[in-house]
Amino acid sequence: LDPLMAEPGVSVEIIAPGHPLPVEADLILIPGTKSTRADLAAFRAEGWDIDLRAALRRGAQVTLISGPSPLRPPKAVTFIPVETAEDMRHAVSHAVDDSTILIMAAAVADFMPAERRSGKIEKSGEMILRLAPAPDILSAVGGKKEKPFIVGFAAETGQRLDRARKKFRSKNMDMIVFNDVTGAGSGFDVDTNKVTIIDREEETALPLLGKDEVADAILDRVAKLRA
Repeated sequence: LDPLMAEPGVSVEIIAPGHPLPVEADLILIPGTKSTRADLAAFRAEGWDIDLRAALRRGAQVTLISGPSPLRPPKAVTFIPVETAEDMRHAVSHAVDDSTILIMAAAVADFMPAERRSGKIEKSGEMILRLAPAPDILSAVGGKKEKPFIVGFAAETGQRLDRARKKFRSKNMDMIVFNDVTGAGSGFDVDTNKVTIIDREEETALPLLGKDEVADAILDRVAKLRA
């Protein structure tokens, strides 16, 4: 066990994506990709599942807030299922006050449908999809006077560390994990990842590692910064 994770009162909140979700799900996964919904659920859920298991191994009390997913968390986890970005915002706002560490693995999109309809939309020529800004969950938590230790993620297409640094500062995180999803062996649908961990003290570029090893490296750094 990790003494810093297993000490009384330490709780880890993991926010996960999940598929299928409404349109406000991850916009990296755009219409026209060859992946099926089942494929998306499998590989998009990998990251939070590994984070969750790594935290449990260290003795942390874990709360998982997740969209629909075929993966089921262990019984030791407090599980809060959600359907939409607004559901997730509401769940996080209620759970975060009791959390020591927030791992924001969900890739909630910047926009969501401006209007919802319960029935089927008839095919009648051109259709315009109107979008409205989705709730910015990370900014809301980062703006709290008393906030948990926030770990965010920046999955980019290309070596855009500048975007990760900007996101890190603007949302008042304690750490952000950057990766280029177009890199060989990095990102989705693979068992490895190559990340750069950015915090208030330094930037650490890790070599290509298994995702279990990446999760452990992230939690090792969290423990060191909180020591």
